[in-house]
Amino acid sequence: MKLNDWILPEFDQQGNDFNRYVQQNIEINTHDAYQQLLQDSSFELSFEDVYHKLGLKENCDMMLISDNLKYPSRRHSHDYYEIPFVVKGKLLHIINGIPHIMPQNSFSLIPPGIDHVIASYQHEETVVVNILVSCHLIEKFGELLNAPFMPITKAVWVEDDINPFITQTIRQLIYTYYRNSYHLNLGILGYLMTLFQYLIDTLEHKHEHVLDDLCLQVLRIMKEHPAQVNMDMLTDATHYSAGYLSRHIKQVTGQTISQHIAQIRLNYAMELLVETDMSINDISLMAGYQSESHFYRIFKEVNKLTPAKYRQYLKK
Repeated sequence: MKLNDWILPEFDQQGNDFNRYVQQNIEINTHDAYQQLLQDSSFELSFEDVYHKLGLKENCDMMLISDNLKYPSRRHSHDYYEIPFVVKGKLLHIINGIPHIMPQNSFSLIPPGIDHVIASYQHEETVVVNILVSCHLIEKFGELLNAPFMPITKAVWVEDDINPFITQTIRQLIYTYYRNSYHLNLGILGYLMTLFQYLIDTLEHKHEHVLDDLCLQVLRIMKEHPAQVNMDMLTDATHYSAGYLSRHIKQVTGQTISQHIAQIRLNYAMELLVETDMSINDISLMAGYQSESHFYRIFKEVNKLTPAKYRQYLKK
C-alpha cells in the first residue's frame, strides 16, 4: 500500500480549527532542540472535540487522521487512546518529557492522560497516521472478552523488532477505513484488536526482558546481516566466547541465538515478500535460507500460509 492508495481526514495544522494545537514558531533542527517544545503548558484534547472539528459522524468510536507535521504539536494529553504510525520519514515523539526518535513503520500507543509532543525530525518530510480509539470502544472489547481488554496505563513504543505482519495489519486497517468511507466494520475491528493485542504482548515482554548493551549489539548485528550472521561473526564482533554469548543471550532475552536468527530472517523475508516483487527463490537466498524448499517449509509452519499466499493476501 502506497501513500497515494488512500486519503484520510487530515489534521490541518494551518487551518483555524487546529492551529491552536501546534507551535508554528519553533523549528526542530537537532535532537536536543526538543527542550523548546516542553516550555509550553499542556492541555487536554477530547475525542468529541476532534471528530467535531474533522466533520466526522457523531458518536463514532474510532478515527484515523493523516498529519504531515509541518509544525510540532503543543504539549497535550487526551481522553482517548492514540496510536501514531510513521508512514514516511522520522518522528520525534516526546513522551512524558523523554524523546524517542521513531523511524518509518514504527508506532506507539499513548493511553489517556499521557503528556506528549510530536514533531518531524531534522527537517525530514514526515507523514503520520494517528489511530484514535475511544475508551468506550475499549470497554466494548472487554465486554466481548468478558475480561478487561486494556491493562496498559503507560506509553508503549515499537521501533525495534517490528513484526512485518503487524505493519501490514496497520496498513490494511488504514486502507479498509478509507475504502469504507471512514466508518467502522468488522474487518477494521479485527485489525484493531490484533494491533492492541500485539501492543499488550510487547509491553509484557519489555517488563520481562530488559536488554543490556551486549544483547542490543548482538541483535543489531543479526538485523544488519540476516543472511550471513553466524556464531563466528558474533564472537568476532563482541570479543566474547560462543559459550558465554549463548548463555547470556538466553538468560536475558529468554530465547537462544538460533531462535533470534530464525525470527529475524523470517521477519526480513516477510518484509521482502510485501515490499518487493522479487521471486520467492531470490527472497529465500537473500534472507539466508538454504533453499527455497527450506524457506517454504519454515514459512508455512510459522504462518500457516505459503509465501505466495501470504504475498497475495497482503498485496491484494
